[in-house]
Amino acid sequence: MSAKRVVKAKKREKIILSAMKVFAKNGIKNTTVNDIAVEAGIGKGTIYEYFKDKNDIIVNSFKYFVNLFDSGIENIALDDSVGKEKLLKITGFVINYLREEQNEIMNLTFDFWAESIRAKTVKDIIYREMKDFYRSYRKLISDIIKQGKIDGSFSNDIDEKSLASLLVGMLDGLMVQWILDRDEINLFKVEQEMRRIINMNIN
Repeated sequence: MSAKRVVKAKKREKIILSAMKVFAKNGIKNTTVNDIAVEAGIGKGTIYEYFKDKNDIIVNSFKYFVNLFDSGIENIALDDSVGKEKLLKITGFVINYLREEQNEIMNLTFDFWAESIRAKTVKDIIYREMKDFYRSYRKLISDIIKQGKIDGSFSNDIDEKSLASLLVGMLDGLMVQWILDRDEINLFKVEQEMRRIINMNIN
């Protein structure tokens, strides 16, 4: 990648990060392109050199938001661990993601969902992105379970697609509960119980 492209990519990322910060503070609906420009420390016109309009910023912010999570999961899937260990690592990664991720970014989850319902211009795109994300998430875990059947860390009678759907549902539900009521959820104990459940029922 040329130096010019690197600079443009960094500027584009800066605009997205600024947008996410303002979205989290003001809400997506109440945020203007000018608000994003002020946060990014650039002119409003510069925004339009990188994005068509506010909806384009919303969609690309959502993609960036998803990729923050997705890339970590994919790295685990590519390591040299046996299937069960990968599954335990993914559980730990999700819980650690909740511990360490900035609250303002996590709070965007519901705002993105609301925007996908509210705004017709972005609804179909975000819906499709969510659908693709969950499909790839389930497939990744399903493939890990298949690997585990081969390496002996998972029982051969497990239905990998069903178990993958169940595990994604558990982790996703944990994320929702954490966003809504952090004070009531002890992530350390949740991780211990998740590991215990996997160790008890996978072999």
